[in-house]
Amino acid sequence: MLSFFNRYRQLKYKTHFDVRCFALERQRNSSFLFCGGIYSSDSRFIGESARVMGKKPSVVPYDPPTLVSFFNGDFERIHGETIFLGILHNHFGHFLCDTLSRLWIVSQAGGSDTFVFLMTDAGIPKFAQDFFDLLGIGDRVRIIERPTIINSLTIPDRAVIYPDFFHSDYLKLSRYFSEIHSFPTNDTDEPLFVSRHELIPGYSRYVVGERLVHQLLKGVGASIICPESLSIEQQFRAFNRHKNIIGYAGSAMHSLLFTSGEKNILYYSGRTVPVIYRKIDDCLKNKATYLPVQQRSDRRLLDLKVGFKPEILDLPRLLSGLDAFLSLGLNPDEYCNKNALDSFDVEYNTALILRYVVEQKAKGSTKIESEFMTYSKDYHFDREMILATLPKAPVLKQFFLELGWDVSGVMR
Repeated sequence: MLSFFNRYRQLKYKTHFDVRCFALERQRNSSFLFCGGIYSSDSRFIGESARVMGKKPSVVPYDPPTLVSFFNGDFERIHGETIFLGILHNHFGHFLCDTLSRLWIVSQAGGSDTFVFLMTDAGIPKFAQDFFDLLGIGDRVRIIERPTIINSLTIPDRAVIYPDFFHSDYLKLSRYFSEIHSFPTNDTDEPLFVSRHELIPGYSRYVVGERLVHQLLKGVGASIICPESLSIEQQFRAFNRHKNIIGYAGSAMHSLLFTSGEKNILYYSGRTVPVIYRKIDDCLKNKATYLPVQQRSDRRLLDLKVGFKPEILDLPRLLSGLDAFLSLGLNPDEYCNKNALDSFDVEYNTALILRYVVEQKAKGSTKIESEFMTYSKDYHFDREMILATLPKAPVLKQFFLELGWDVSGVMR
């Protein structure tokens, strides 16, 4: 746990001169550990530059001979004032929380300063480039792709350390953003539902029961957005406009960071909601409810080892929470019958097998086809759900075509 001093101290920054920068090189058998990073003029690793997500370093130093060998060849040089912003994440939530955690300094930066990032993958995600353009710094963002010497590099403290540290100085960035873009704020009481309806099973964290919630809220006239189909500006506009917001406690809800706050929020989740959500809401003066709705089932479900297992929502508890939040007069018994629970089992098993297929194909498994056929004898999978996924998922489409499925879902 961070100390009281760390939570309330003023964020600072430190400037280094004649800094050596290296592109990231992923460590073997590691999902998020890299060599490379930032070094002083005498080749000492600058430790603060290694902390880019969470509390543990994500970047480890090269040995001295490797550093020397890099600069025996060609290298780039960046002149003028430069600000280090960490790793540019492709994940939307980590982009808002981690990538932007040092950008509170933007209001103090000079008009010609360069902003540099390290990069885990090639290219800048479109939502990230759109954000930088909206902020007015898009033409001054640089990715370190080869050995580079920077004349003057400022490294700001992080305002966010996931999952439990949030400093109010982060809001200097959102206030700076709002001075450029004045979005209508809290001008409707119509509830906004942040839906995960268009996320692809097998690739995204799947939550069983959300399809029913989507249909229910659509039926009562809630405004519904699917963030992945909107630009980052459209998302920020929607979050600003609505005072009452409902959503799964996931990445999409971090768009609240770019609102003026004072909203009524209902978060629901089948897992523990990270502390950082509460700290963000406290700073924004949101009135937030965090509804734990994980269903603990002893029913017979498929059990496979995957990165993210689907979650099953406790439907009666979720509907009661929605009813209290919106005063809908819902009768949970209308929705929580045996047929609904049975359909949840099928939805869970289907989402899990799709995730398993995707992960096994990525590992080059040669047994996944026979495994799927074995599981399909013991468990019922939702054919319509699978078929609806295939147009968006080339790997899954190829897999099921090779199993003998046609595009209409009829076995040959």
